Amino acid sequence: MFCSLQDGKLWFCTNNTKDVYKDMQANPEVEVSVSSPEYAWIRLAGKAVFENNMAVKEGCMNNPIVKGQYQTADNPIFKVFYLEDPHGVIADFSGNPPYEF
Repeated sequence: MFCSLQDGKLWFCTNNTKDVYKDMQANPEVEVSVSSPEYAWIRLAGKAVFENNMAVKEGCMNNPIVKGQYQTADNPIFKVFYLEDPHGVIADFSGNPPYEF
């Protein structure tokens, strides 16, 4: 789940009991994709770097969904990560070329 933009990094969160967390530990090269109701989408790819960054974790607690799942930033299963050397693509079905960044 996306948490925040902090210090020029897009931060995401997960928990260490999920299979996806274990997969990311074994292979940190990941891609995240989200689409809109208008059939546009964004894909972000990069290396997932996990940090025990309490400032980021505290910021994530502002999201009621995250707060409901983990209650506190110091919950031991609560993990945050950012994408190192990210690459992104925004595209849709309009026929226009995708925007890469």
